[in-house]
Amino acid sequence: MWDQTVSWMLEHKRNSMPRHVRVRAANLRTASAYWVKVTQQYDPAEFMVVDAEALDGNILRIDSKNVCEMSLTPAESLIDFSKPIKVVWNGKAVPVDNLQARNIVLKAEDYKPASLKKTPRLAGPISDYTNTPFMIVVGTISNNSMTNKIIEQKAGIMIHLWKRVQKYEPRVKKDVEVTEEDLNKYSLILLGGPEDNKISKLVFEKIPFQVKSDEIIIDGRSFKVNDAVLEAVYPNPYNAERYVVVVVGTSATGMAFFDPRRTSLFESDFYIADRIVPKAGVKNEKTMVASGFFNYNWKIDDALVNVGDENVRSKCPYMVVNNDLSTKVVGFAKPSLELMKSYVGTYPTAADNQIIISYENDKLIGFQTYTERPVVLQPISEKEFYFSEVNGTVSFEKDGPTDDYTLTIGYQNGQEFTAEKLK
Repeated sequence: MWDQTVSWMLEHKRNSMPRHVRVRAANLRTASAYWVKVTQQYDPAEFMVVDAEALDGNILRIDSKNVCEMSLTPAESLIDFSKPIKVVWNGKAVPVDNLQARNIVLKAEDYKPASLKKTPRLAGPISDYTNTPFMIVVGTISNNSMTNKIIEQKAGIMIHLWKRVQKYEPRVKKDVEVTEEDLNKYSLILLGGPEDNKISKLVFEKIPFQVKSDEIIIDGRSFKVNDAVLEAVYPNPYNAERYVVVVVGTSATGMAFFDPRRTSLFESDFYIADRIVPKAGVKNEKTMVASGFFNYNWKIDDALVNVGDENVRSKCPYMVVNNDLSTKVVGFAKPSLELMKSYVGTYPTAADNQIIISYENDKLIGFQTYTERPVVLQPISEKEFYFSEVNGTVSFEKDGPTDDYTLTIGYQNGQEFTAEKLK
């Protein structure tokens, strides 16, 4: 059977230039197939979809969604470039002007690109900096010693997370060690604002962000805040092929609310977080001060901004920062001893993994066999508990008085999963 499969594969070749091509992609970096390449989109939060076909009569039929610019490079086997070419895009014939290098560029009528615009190589979101050579720049110049300590602490977490996944230490320098060559060579992850980080002081003169004690301004749009942190991605003003990622607190306490483990937030171009803690079943955009994307010209666009729901936020637990820089979650209820002990048990989440809930020293302890690391579950209501290690929320539910509990891990890195307690 194996020999027959190999023989069949050797006898057949992949069609390198099919007449019919479909593209469905979440980001510009991967939005291409064969002779179709999407180079600009309207909404970064939505998928780009293209259905393209080369028809008889030198006709190209293109149907698309969430696409405002694309490039078509069909081979001579599909299109005769010596003859007139007809392109029908979303049911409308469009002129074909640019045939340089046999490349047909289609632009929507309402597409108005600026000199600075997103490209497939530099379109965000925040997490995309890991697809470029990057350097973590640790701020050291703040006059507030607590700010310096928090920045150093956050840098340590980022380094640990990268090493744990990549098995290799990331490129890191203190702000006073960064060279001009570094500015021009790398994507810069700037921990601390202009008053905290020497490199941020240089960069912030060239990018549209302002962070004050009670206000964060993104490209002219103001967000009133108290003790909050901004994380945002933007083109590096020293290298158009690299990013800057700014992490700036309105205060030392605000900087403490930056959590490098909340990877779900990195799938936006920017977000503003404060002391509010997410709850199970509540999406991040409702608990953030704000989050969203820049448009294709790297400009703020109200249609792409999510502002937190104040009613939801008012019902969420919140964090306070202790003197030793640790954080504590404050909730609105204290579950009884009897109720907490009823949660004790084993909750299988997969064939090779289970979560074990125990009660020790008046606290619920969660132990995941996969990570082999116990975490303290901090009560935020009678049935909900917060654990800071991954900024997640655990809730215990049951359908009736005789049913056993179902454990829900809510929005751990933006996801949610459940596990039923073993009887």
